[in-house]
Amino acid sequence: MILQIISWAVTVLVVAAVVSFIVSLFAVARLPDERPVVRTFDRNGQEIGPLENPGEQIAPGRAGDPIDRRQDKNGG
Repeated sequence: MILQIISWAVTVLVVAAVVSFIVSLFAVARLPDERPVVRTFDRNGQEIGPLENPGEQIAPGRAGDPIDRRQDKNGG
């Protein structure tokens, strides 16, 4: 009896994992191709303007920030 309960529980968990993976694939497919335009601040807290979000790896004013490219792309 206990083996049947365990086998059903494992089956339910595997099915749930597969369904959640498929749902995540549809969610990723619906993501926009470009990053959103957000209010951007330099490291001193001064607003630079609405620019494309550079992501968590590169912050405005840090080395590697392609701010010139982002400003050209956003018309700034």
